[in-house]
Amino acid sequence: MPLLIGGGVLAGVLLIGVVAAAMMWRGPAPSATIPGTQATFSPPTPAGMPPNAASTMNPLAAAPAQPAPVAPAAPKSNADYEKNLARQTLERAHQGIVNRFTAPKTAIVIINGVEGIEADADHYLERKLFKAAYSEYEAGQKNAQQQTDSNRKQAEAQAVADDQSSAGMRFGPQTVWYRYKQVQSDVPYPDVKGGASGKNQFVYYVGPATDLNQLATRIGVGSVASVDNGSRTLTINAALPVPIPDIDVEEMIIQHGREAVVTLDVTNATGEPDRVMYFLESEAAKLGGEDTPLTVVGPKLIEAGKLRLTVGPVKDVNDFAARISFGSIADLNPQTMSVTVEAKLPAELPTRPTPQEMAEKERKRREGDLHPKDGETEIDWAIRVLKKDDRDVYALERVVKHLAQRDVDADHHDDVAEALVSGIQNRWTWHRMDDYLRAMDVWYEKRIAKALGGMLLEQNPPLHKNKILEVMGNHPSEESAKAAASMLGDFFVGKEASQTLREMGVFAEEAVMKYMTHNDAKVRVDIYDILAEQGTKKGLAKMKGNMTKERDKQMKEILKEAIDRMQTRLKEEGTEPADKPEKT
Repeated sequence: MPLLIGGGVLAGVLLIGVVAAAMMWRGPAPSATIPGTQATFSPPTPAGMPPNAASTMNPLAAAPAQPAPVAPAAPKSNADYEKNLARQTLERAHQGIVNRFTAPKTAIVIINGVEGIEADADHYLERKLFKAAYSEYEAGQKNAQQQTDSNRKQAEAQAVADDQSSAGMRFGPQTVWYRYKQVQSDVPYPDVKGGASGKNQFVYYVGPATDLNQLATRIGVGSVASVDNGSRTLTINAALPVPIPDIDVEEMIIQHGREAVVTLDVTNATGEPDRVMYFLESEAAKLGGEDTPLTVVGPKLIEAGKLRLTVGPVKDVNDFAARISFGSIADLNPQTMSVTVEAKLPAELPTRPTPQEMAEKERKRREGDLHPKDGETEIDWAIRVLKKDDRDVYALERVVKHLAQRDVDADHHDDVAEALVSGIQNRWTWHRMDDYLRAMDVWYEKRIAKALGGMLLEQNPPLHKNKILEVMGNHPSEESAKAAASMLGDFFVGKEASQTLREMGVFAEEAVMKYMTHNDAKVRVDIYDILAEQGTKKGLAKMKGNMTKERDKQMKEILKEAIDRMQTRLKEEGTEPADKPEKT
């Protein structure tokens, strides 16, 4: 029995030893290549082991029953740790890009010979690669939009043709509904991952990248050394200046040209750094004027008390410099597009907005012109929106509703009326015409009367013309009466024009008398009736003169009856002309 027990214990020890040996065996060293490439790292040998120790160990050697004490492993060097960390980071980056875009649409870009500060180079290269990949995404979006536009036009043409064939010819504007297919691009938004891999080399994983050769031509950071479509690898020998360029300044120059980009150096820029930088950045952005805010890169600290901003697009550097109010011009060079300012900063500089304040500012920016700007009155907001060529339809709706509901401001009456007239031709006005006409009704004056008269003569829908006539009827004048009288023969709004003229009273007489010989008998009947109700002695004389011009017997009777009514009314009002004395 004791022997059996001893045998059992021995067997257990042997088994444990085998397991321990198996656990210590790690096989060959893990691959040190950059994921997806043949470029290699040089990972360090595990501490406490001779070179190739892992491969020469006997996997079947039993561990001693009581292992000898092992001294603590010496710490690895920082360089080795960073190298392995970089490899693992690249592995994860590679896998992430492949999972999103698939291997055939992923590019491995190796850029060799990059000098300069590593962080600056990484930022610059990543942006350049993103821009190169974005071109493919942008092309996909453009193609999808073109297909959508084509589908819409085809559906529109077919709907109009079907409507005409089913309903025949109709008068006036008509609404035809139709459906069309909106095409979505299948090119995903680009992404770039990767970074420095050591020895002036950078490795990035880029997607989407369907065509490596096209991608290579768009990157623009050096010469292409090789393109391997099999491994989806693109190798570039960098040709970048040192120090590494500021990518934002470079983009500004590419977009606007060197001749439109100003280098603004500010000296004597002392004070709390963040407040000074925020103040200068904000002031520089305003130097293009209220309607043309400028793009600003910086400020960047050049030396103590000196900051540099890059600003564009600037059309005239002299005009730009003349607008500077935060210091005096120390140097101005139009050839190099550079300005140096000796700052005279306010004693109290504003603080940079908090995240919450920035979020509120961004909300207002997204809302555009839906509300007045900070420090802007509601009247100024309304005038500004009405005069914009590219105004938002929702902002227009808010503005005209506001103007229709508020009392007229005598100091701004002319300005608002002018803005309302200038905004008539905007493409969005038609969609909010009812509200627009209500605002014109409230702020009515001579210019609006003339503009409404012009709108009556244009090809506006009858519903809009009815509203226009209604507004004119609320403000009788000779100008309005002339416009309304021109509509008496209109098939759609002739009746409304007649009613408007009746509401205008004496202002209608002169306007309608011009149409007493109109070729439409119904128009002449209307005119006779209007004059009979509110005409003066001048109108009576004109009607009597028309008796010889009416050829139709029935029309003569209608005219005679109108003259009789008019004479009776004038007699009752005491304005009938006295009978001429008989000759003796």
